[in-house]
Amino acid sequence: MRLLAWRSPPRVGHKTIKLLETYECARDCKTATGWDRTKRAGRGCTRPDLPPVKWDVDARRLFAPRREHDASTYLGRPGDPALEGAVDLAPVNHELPHEETAGGCPGGWYRTAFCSSVLTYARRRTDGGGRVDHGLLEGLDPQIWAAIRELEREEERAQAYVTERAREIAEKSRKKGRAKHGR
Repeated sequence: MRLLAWRSPPRVGHKTIKLLETYECARDCKTATGWDRTKRAGRGCTRPDLPPVKWDVDARRLFAPRREHDASTYLGRPGDPALEGAVDLAPVNHELPHEETAGGCPGGWYRTAFCSSVLTYARRRTDGGGRVDHGLLEGLDPQIWAAIRELEREEERAQAYVTERAREIAEKSRKKGRAKHGR
């Protein structure tokens, strides 16, 4: 549920910040002629709806920052000081670590039938942090309820992260503006 919650662009005010969809399958592994098996193998494709490929994961490619579309490889994994430095030759920030390479591409883990079924029942988040009830939740199986609560908890963490990131960017911009004008 964590990967599902962190994969979509949260909102800051009325503006959606495209920040987190790093593992965009069609962009990274599809060509004009279809799915590229070599690219999928190099990313450790975990998509259950595609034919399996033998993994040959290149962690540097899988977890490289993608400045061209302002994405982050961070999907809410808890920080761990033991991860500082490089893991599988990919740089790691221990406070905001990427997923483990052994799990393959995280994009496939939140593109499953189970995640889709949970999204059917998930309540939409309002700008104020409330949830919009849609009447589908009455009488749900306790496991689905638990998944929805976990999804919502992770969505709140993702929102807090993006809000803080936007605040940091605004602060840097303000300081840069003051320095430019000699203040």
